[in-house]
Amino acid sequence: MRVNAIRILAAAGTLLLAFPPFAGADTNIADTAELSQWVYGLRRTDAAFSLTNVTVVAVNFNQAMFAVRDGSHAMILHGAQGAAGRQVSAGDIIDVSGLVRKGGQYTPFVAAYATNVTVSAHRAPVAPLDVTAENFLSGAHDCHLVRLSGRVRDIVPDEIDRAYEFLVLISDNQT
Repeated sequence: MRVNAIRILAAAGTLLLAFPPFAGADTNIADTAELSQWVYGLRRTDAAFSLTNVTVVAVNFNQAMFAVRDGSHAMILHGAQGAAGRQVSAGDIIDVSGLVRKGGQYTPFVAAYATNVTVSAHRAPVAPLDVTAENFLSGAHDCHLVRLSGRVRDIVPDEIDRAYEFLVLISDNQT
């Protein structure tokens, strides 16, 4: 029997919340193309994923996230409790499993959370793809490491977190 809801157990007057380990374990996503569809397209949760021999493209230690690629598809994974993202570096070949679930304290979002990461090898980091502004804006290279040539027009501080800044570029006559 599959349990999709949080079970509330009362034991000796204490309220305990029990989460099923893999709510939706009957759905096991095995590649980044399908995982990307679940997260960004369908925005569905409660699925397990297990990716093998994927390459770590980039790591963001501040937010405990890392991007992985298999073949022509790529995906951003969030580290469970900030730990998984710190275990890898660009160029690592990994096996990673986890869950697709909701995140975000103030603005809810659907994301893939890595719960188990095993590094099997290391290669030279993946070279960035050269893209045009049109390619970049199309979303065709989401989650990929890219290189975009242009001229910096402005630097704008993030409205929410002043520790971050945005570069406004002019590339291929587009801003």
